[in-house]
Amino acid sequence: MRSNPSKSLVRLSSGFVIACVIVFIISFMSPTLLFLNTTSTGGDTASHTFTAWYLKNNLLPSGRITGWTMGNLGGLPLLENYFFLPFLLMAVLSYVIPINIAFKLVTTFGILGLPWAIFFFFRKLKQPFPVPQAAAVFSLPYLFMEGQSIWGGNIASSLSGTFCYSFGLCFSLVFLGLLYDLAIKKEPKAVPQTMLCSVALALTGFCHGYTLLFSGFASLFFLLVPGQFKTNLKTLIIVHGTAIALMAFWLFPLIGHLGWTTPFGFVWDFHDAGRFFDQMFPLVARPFVLLSLFGLFAWFFRRVKRGKSGFQDFDTAILFLVYLAFTGLCLYTVGASLKLVDVRFLPFFQLFTVISGAMIFSRFPADKRSTPFVLLFFMFAVMLWVESRETHIRNWSIHNNKGFENTALWNDVQTIMNHLRGTENDPRIAYENSPIYESSGTLRTMESLPLFSGRSTLEGVYIQASILSPAIYCLQAEISRHPSMPLVEYDYPSFDLDTAAKHLRLFNVSHLILAEPESRKAAWNNSSYIPVLKQGPFEVFAVKGNSNTYVEPLKYRPVLISGPDFRKPFYSWFRSGNNDVFLVYDKQPGPTEKALFLSTSATEPLDSVKNPLKSMINQNEILIEQATPGHPLVIKVSYHPNWKVDGADKIYPVSPGFMLVYPTSGKIRLYYGSSFVEHLGQWVSLATLFAFIISVINRHFKARRQGKEITHDRTSP
Repeated sequence: MRSNPSKSLVRLSSGFVIACVIVFIISFMSPTLLFLNTTSTGGDTASHTFTAWYLKNNLLPSGRITGWTMGNLGGLPLLENYFFLPFLLMAVLSYVIPINIAFKLVTTFGILGLPWAIFFFFRKLKQPFPVPQAAAVFSLPYLFMEGQSIWGGNIASSLSGTFCYSFGLCFSLVFLGLLYDLAIKKEPKAVPQTMLCSVALALTGFCHGYTLLFSGFASLFFLLVPGQFKTNLKTLIIVHGTAIALMAFWLFPLIGHLGWTTPFGFVWDFHDAGRFFDQMFPLVARPFVLLSLFGLFAWFFRRVKRGKSGFQDFDTAILFLVYLAFTGLCLYTVGASLKLVDVRFLPFFQLFTVISGAMIFSRFPADKRSTPFVLLFFMFAVMLWVESRETHIRNWSIHNNKGFENTALWNDVQTIMNHLRGTENDPRIAYENSPIYESSGTLRTMESLPLFSGRSTLEGVYIQASILSPAIYCLQAEISRHPSMPLVEYDYPSFDLDTAAKHLRLFNVSHLILAEPESRKAAWNNSSYIPVLKQGPFEVFAVKGNSNTYVEPLKYRPVLISGPDFRKPFYSWFRSGNNDVFLVYDKQPGPTEKALFLSTSATEPLDSVKNPLKSMINQNEILIEQATPGHPLVIKVSYHPNWKVDGADKIYPVSPGFMLVYPTSGKIRLYYGSSFVEHLGQWVSLATLFAFIISVINRHFKARRQGKEITHDRTSP
């Protein structure tokens, strides 16, 4: 007969195990370097630093969490299409410590929080000691998977830049645990528990979209519980509805503006079955996957032996774990068709196939004295196994946390940044995509030009946030020997500095940074480029003939296009090489649009402008003077519906993704404002938060009244 350990012993064992697991993880994260005031590097991580910096210094002082930046991708709505909560933590923490240190610490929080989140999840599944504790230990082989580094969830992925996913995964586990505790109970649902579920789901969404989608589909499991369909359906409607309302201030604009983003339907190519198996189940995780399978088959055969079939008296927790793993696999199979990065759903399948093996401890024969020692023995065995399989995580962490400032090419990069230093009003800077940049910290070093030099550049980490991305990465292919070509739906040109010169001028690029020897030689032999600085392996060229302005009058009357989509026509226009006659998009043009624009591709010259334009570009405002009323102006900034205008009737999207206005006065002001969906979302979130507060206050006073009534009854004669 099993003897349960005392509560104090369970608490002590739980705290010790989770602390040991976290300390073990920290030992690989170069803890001393975490507190070194340097700029994080490695993979995409470095490109996120500007986001935290911009949020603290520009957005929060203006009372916003999301907002416009000119820094990358021709301008983009920062944190509208990405996940703000980790960056908000960085910004808040940076009021106490340097922002570089705050950035490093927060990027590790999701990794360090996963063991606790798994422990919490299994506790809510009502699993006995030592199952939750063992599950927390089993987080280690998952975290130390090295078969992939961009899918999300594990340490390698967080080091490469997907640390927001790790946050979302932690909150997802908390949400699913709370929901299980709420939905499986037979008694009426408690309002506070429902609130907690909604808050956990909202926090999941604020951290990452894939963890939010997974949590939503995973919660459908409770509709399959026999005899509880109606009750659980009502619970799910309340929980999800409340979570959506809490997220509305951020979620509504995200959904409402999806039409002005660039889809990123990347499909991961495993090449063959062997590579699929190696990446899905790296060696460090295989023993634990086998343990999970063994436990599942043992449970199944035990049921068969007892003559049980169907769902009567089934173990809900085991079926829930199977369902969660299966959900991750199913979402992977449909991800590409939904224009999502399909492999971002596989970490859920991996996680639950690894940690489910802890369920075998529910059958472990041990008394209160031996159980903690068996758990500790198993924990240290797992740590030794993980330590023996680790190959590069420790070195990768050291590389990231040393920062740009301690890389081999930092002095060269810094010299270039200082030479090009300026503001967002200065012309943009473009650069060649080259593996040479790896020696400066990351292949994406120059995406941090806005952070290091104050100047804007073309590329950026949030590719989906700008409709200019297809044209930008087409231009990258024209100036690079080794282009990245991230948007698989588009065809890319070969290296061509002649065509690139026209496109660089179109984007108001005044300087081009080249790294490959062949590229630099080609620029020296091309009259469109003037060498201005050579530093280490890099060379900076001025783009001859650039207008150095973001606002230009059109030479030809633009052509109107309509229909369901503008992306492919805009991209075809950019690739054509004939970029003098711009295309203007209007989904449902009216009489005004049909009068302003041509309906065919004919060329109709416009009168020349007598007075030279004056313009000033700020992060979220564009000022234009000496405009000629009625003469169209192209503004070389990415179109977004939040841009408003004074001094013109309307802003039109124009190829390859810029803005166009017809002035009605000599002075024009464009400014980044708010849309109806933003205002609607803000009011919905405020109303929901207010209802939360009222509910908590009512419950507090109700509990006090009930307490007084009980006391009165006891003291009455």
